[in-house]
Amino acid sequence: LVCGSGGVKISADHCSNTGLFRVRKEGAAARTQSQSQTAPTSVFGLSPCGSGGDAAELLSLGCLASGYFPADSVTFKWTDAGGNSVSDFLQYPSVKSGATYSAVSQLQVKAADFGGEKSYKCTAVYPGGQKTEEVKPTPVPPQKSCLNVILKNPRAKELFNEKEAVLECVVTGENEADVHNATITWKVNSAEKKGTDQKESNPLRKSSLLSIRADEKNINLFIKDFWLFTYLSSCVFVYQPLVTDFSNPDVSIFAPRDQNVKRNDKKWLQLVCLVNVSFGSDVYVAWKKGEGSYEEGLTGEPVKTGSFNFVTSIFSISRDDWDKGINFSCAAAHSFLKSNESPISKSTSKSHGNSFECPTEIS
Repeated sequence: LVCGSGGVKISADHCSNTGLFRVRKEGAAARTQSQSQTAPTSVFGLSPCGSGGDAAELLSLGCLASGYFPADSVTFKWTDAGGNSVSDFLQYPSVKSGATYSAVSQLQVKAADFGGEKSYKCTAVYPGGQKTEEVKPTPVPPQKSCLNVILKNPRAKELFNEKEAVLECVVTGENEADVHNATITWKVNSAEKKGTDQKESNPLRKSSLLSIRADEKNINLFIKDFWLFTYLSSCVFVYQPLVTDFSNPDVSIFAPRDQNVKRNDKKWLQLVCLVNVSFGSDVYVAWKKGEGSYEEGLTGEPVKTGSFNFVTSIFSISRDDWDKGINFSCAAAHSFLKSNESPISKSTSKSHGNSFECPTEIS
């Protein structure tokens, strides 16, 4: 309904039994509404992560205004780094959130026009004022190559001889400078421990050793200046055994075969020790003659079979010692040997024979 020459338009925006109407006067500065206008509470720019690899690539910039009322009270405008107005942009419809509205404007620019000192300004215009936000390129963190970190299980040799767990941390990477600048520190039960950096001939490898009591737990490893693809400034590695469900090694010892013992030309005989240990565990094999000290034999590299490693060790003895009936023992320690545990040991002598019967071919 239009009444009189004043151009007052009365529109039935809402009708009820009370006969209420909203009154709007067009062409005049004053406005009567059921709710007052609210300026945007925030305006901020949205820029892409990084920059385009191609100068001609199009990048999308955004501007978000939120917290205003009513829905059609905000419009956008853009200017480039030189202050020139940019008209080729999009303004999406307002979206209601609670009692207020939000809107987004999008501008596409060439990668060559955005970066370094080049930026754009977005202005949200509303009745009674405006808010301007500069849209700048997002800083990209310095690119660092990814480092590989391996925390090895305790070495069985030190567990056997010294009752100490020697852990080794190995850091490798493709960038020599990144590997060189990486530093390794250790913590045991929240107490910092000093490791020993190892001399490496390979510039793409760095390692550190830590010796602790075999019964200490909760080994934490900190790699400083270590960056992942997500560019974290530091990473924490909690030591856990590579094998959590493990069993003690199976140890078997084999005596020389009778035909070898009977040959008068053989002054030296060989004993063979076969150790079966869980895969992922280091193993150390040592031999003992009578009540003497342990010594090393000739031990081969582990051979993986299924979920186990088989290790073979050969120990040379004199015919005289064998004929005298001296007892010989083979003992094996693994990576998870506790401080109160003894290595698994099997013995043999001329009178006892093999720890279990299985023919061996030793010449």
